[in-house]
Amino acid sequence: MSSHSFTRTLKDETGYGAGGRWRGVFQERLARRLALAVTALGLMAGAAGAQEVPAKGIFDGHGVVKAVAPGTGWLTIAHGDIKGFMPAMEMIYKVRSPDLSKDLHPGDVVDFKIDAANYVIVEVKLTAHAK
Repeated sequence: MSSHSFTRTLKDETGYGAGGRWRGVFQERLARRLALAVTALGLMAGAAGAQEVPAKGIFDGHGVVKAVAPGTGWLTIAHGDIKGFMPAMEMIYKVRSPDLSKDLHPGDVVDFKIDAANYVIVEVKLTAHAK
């Protein structure tokens, strides 16, 4: 074995030959970045898969009127669970027509139908007047 080939082998093994030291550092950093990118993609894919599919159709709700917006007729309603659509909460809803809410007052108990695609109340029925 010539001294030249021994020197070349030694340099390659120690990482100092042919840019070896820096090549090793670069490869290590690249491997870390790739691992991070793969992890991030996996997390994003998992989060996307966990998203709920938007509900479609008309759903029945029951609740108490908290406020009626003058002019627009928008209703703030504290309602129970709307099965298949949303949990119990208090929320402001658009109404299909201001006429739907013109005779309602805070405290009135109502049954209503809501269009899930647009979060618009399409029908309201007064079940009890405010106390």
